[in-house]
Amino acid sequence: MGTIRLFKVWFMICLMVLSGASLSYAQFSDCGVNTCTNDNVGIGTTSPEVKLDVAGEQIRVITGGAGVQMILESSGTGGRRYSIESTSGAHFAGQGKLTFRDETAGGLPRMVIDDAGNLGIGTTSPTSKLHVAGDATIDGNIAAKYQDIAEWVRAPALLSPGTVVVIDPLESNRVLPASQPYDTRIAGVVSPQPGILLGEAGEDKAKVAHSGRVKVKVDAQFGPILVGDLLVSSSTTGYAMRSTPIEMNGISIHRPGTIVGKALEPLKEGEGEILVLLTLQ
Repeated sequence: MGTIRLFKVWFMICLMVLSGASLSYAQFSDCGVNTCTNDNVGIGTTSPEVKLDVAGEQIRVITGGAGVQMILESSGTGGRRYSIESTSGAHFAGQGKLTFRDETAGGLPRMVIDDAGNLGIGTTSPTSKLHVAGDATIDGNIAAKYQDIAEWVRAPALLSPGTVVVIDPLESNRVLPASQPYDTRIAGVVSPQPGILLGEAGEDKAKVAHSGRVKVKVDAQFGPILVGDLLVSSSTTGYAMRSTPIEMNGISIHRPGTIVGKALEPLKEGEGEILVLLTLQ
């Protein structure tokens, strides 16, 4: 019976549309909970309060073509025409994408969600969970899993995480693995996964952390490392060591400009990696 009623409803609507009749006169007495009242269409409700009032858990639109699109338009002064579009592989915008378009601007994509769950703003090909092509303003805090801040910096070769680096004296804006003790050109430590990463990536670049907490390669052959020890570059290429203070006028000081950071973990002997609080100074 429900199928017959629904067929009757749509059949009457089709007749009215073909005849030019206004839907405002569509008062159905035999359509169950589906009704038209005062130009408001109700589906699943007999008391529609807006032009289309659907009482249900889902609304589904299926198409076998390249995609399906819903258009939202405000015809008032300053209003715009937008669309929400779901595409299949046959569509030029790409397979499995949900695209929010500005139709007033010629269908310009404003936001895209791809089939991997990546959200793109200003780009139709997001490469991460949130990919913003343009400026972003954050009125709040940025929470990151990892605990260091790094920058993309040019390097002569691929550098492994934890490598202590210094400024290259022969080429501008480039770093080298540290290879001499107490080097004042200290620049930071190569980070595997920075909490915040600045600059533009490149095949000839390394992620160099200069603040926060990161694992650092250290060599304890120059003295056992205790928690809280200050670390400097060593003669072991790419490794840090414990800093030994010098006496000046009866005061023990560490050499200025050489400090990599403070050890947060100990290493009694040999080579290894420990967590370090970077405090370049």
